[in-house]
Amino acid sequence: MLKYLKDRIIYILSFFAISEKSMLQEQEKERIFKSQTIDLQELSKAYAITLYLTSDGYQDQFGGVNNQKFMVRKFRELLTTIADLPMHTQQQTLDSTIKNFMAAGREKQIDDILVFGVKLQ
Repeated sequence: MLKYLKDRIIYILSFFAISEKSMLQEQEKERIFKSQTIDLQELSKAYAITLYLTSDGYQDQFGGVNNQKFMVRKFRELLTTIADLPMHTQQQTLDSTIKNFMAAGREKQIDDILVFGVKLQ
């Protein structure tokens, strides 16, 4: 999933839709890829843009005092908060936030965690 922030608003693009083949076919799913185009020159005329390519690992991680998932909403709020910071600071913030979250719930990492960010100015 690709997320980008422009003027403190997060936009989300999904590159495939999942369609059910049949309930009788062992829950198999077919991925249908969609092509999407983003005009980066047009978007970046008035604002700096930060693009994020992420897996679901960050938001699905368990932790915190109630030992619950980090959740999509909280992850999006975090990205919105850090988007204007230098990339190195963003990396440090993402690392420390998830490590502190897991430590509070005494949880280990359960999935891959990928957050790839690019800042366009």
